[in-house]
Amino acid sequence: MQRSTDRFLTTHTGSLPRPDDLVRMMYAKEEGVPVDAPALAARIHAAVEDIVGKQREAGVDIVNDGEVSKPSYATYIKDRLNGFGGTGNTFVYQDLAEFPRLAARVFGDPGRSRRKTPACNAAISVRDLTAAQTDVDNLAAAVRVAGASAAFMSAASPGVVSLFFRNDYYPDQETYLQTIAEAMREEYECVAKAGFVLQIDCPDLAMGRHIQYADLSLSEFRKRAQMHIEALNHALRNIPAEQLRLHLCWGNYDGPHHRDVALADIIDVVFMAKPQAISLEAGRACGRRQTTGPCRAPRNANRRVAARQPAHRHREKARFRRCDGNRAFRTTR
Repeated sequence: MQRSTDRFLTTHTGSLPRPDDLVRMMYAKEEGVPVDAPALAARIHAAVEDIVGKQREAGVDIVNDGEVSKPSYATYIKDRLNGFGGTGNTFVYQDLAEFPRLAARVFGDPGRSRRKTPACNAAISVRDLTAAQTDVDNLAAAVRVAGASAAFMSAASPGVVSLFFRNDYYPDQETYLQTIAEAMREEYECVAKAGFVLQIDCPDLAMGRHIQYADLSLSEFRKRAQMHIEALNHALRNIPAEQLRLHLCWGNYDGPHHRDVALADIIDVVFMAKPQAISLEAGRACGRRQTTGPCRAPRNANRRVAARQPAHRHREKARFRRCDGNRAFRTTR
């Protein structure tokens, strides 16, 4: 994990705008249209080099590949793991449910409407580890060209995979999570072996409250979140904590977010995760995530927190600071 005593280091959430022609190729692939695989691979390689260069030009210290090889930060796993061949999932966002016209606009977004989320209907196993290695190789090449000194690569957490892909095969949620974790471990370790910081995307720990577990009480949700973290930590067991960062998210969609779980109600659970650094959204006009109450984090918490503005994901930069577990925790705009 890169550190600095001279200034705030800048980074971002992960997903960056794709070139229009690459977007069309990705849409075609998602919809089952035959795509020239070598041409797609070459376009992704070029796009990664371009996006890393732009990050350096903008002054971003810790760069990434913009996730340009993935149709979504979480749903890409269906192309890398066996077991996901069931019917598509449906989602109810509790905040959007109260505003049907807004919900129609959000779910009508081209990227979101084309997203495929087939349920798990068979045993999960790794189908294509070469995809992760290709991502690593593309980023490594782009970092060398741009002269970047630090880079990260994001990957879906076991919990967010379980959020998007319904379980129609395993006997219970715990077994499902543990199986996903073991399958994703190889991708996690592939990234870490390359020397990059591995960012684990964990919207399940926040957004999951008003989508996947909306029918549970807060205390029951906290127990489920702990189960998610146990599975995650198991998958990360061979990677040093200082090479890991966790992204906590309430959803990057344009909604009212008035059903978001308060940070104060989950931060102690989040700190149970192995990653040493945590990236999170730092303010909402509705104030739902703002709290002036005591932080639930243990007093010996040794984490770095990157608080960021929850604007469009490609406009975000984060500034790292130390989170002292015995202080009040407040997020502000």
